[in-house]
Amino acid sequence: MNEPTPTGVWEQMVHDFVQRGTEPAAHPEFFRPGVDRVALIRQALRNPGRDRMTALALLKGMAVDEQQRLFPELIQAARAAHGPVGAVRGLIQALPRDWVLAHIEPEVNAVLAGEQYDDYWMFLELYHQLDDSKTLALARRAAAHADPEIRALGLEWLADLGAPDASGAA
Repeated sequence: MNEPTPTGVWEQMVHDFVQRGTEPAAHPEFFRPGVDRVALIRQALRNPGRDRMTALALLKGMAVDEQQRLFPELIQAARAAHGPVGAVRGLIQALPRDWVLAHIEPEVNAVLAGEQYDDYWMFLELYHQLDDSKTLALARRAAAHADPEIRALGLEWLADLGAPDASGAA
């Protein structure tokens, strides 16, 4: 009898998850030693849609070190306002807090280099769930931004946090 390929296992899990509502964890072959789960999940997280939802469901059952290796992809998914942001944020929050706080800024800063309003908005919300000082620092950064919409967002967050902006106004 032929062993199923990782790609074949993946396609079957996606089909079962989407068509039948079967939890991906019902496929123990995905969790067998030797399966490159990280590569399969990384690819799925980069593709919106049904593969991403299956990947997020599977990530919950993966080892913490595997989840941490997928952190850059989780940060990318956390910026998608119209995606499964709640599930992504939940996975990020489930990782060891100290590890997340030590690794999040370089990932977020790389995305914010694109200077997009939605990215500031989504990361302010994520930071608010993770750490007050990081939220405050990002709100101040946004409040000092050249883009008037990003600046207004930062000022709104600073007001909501009861913190002064760069001019000293609360």
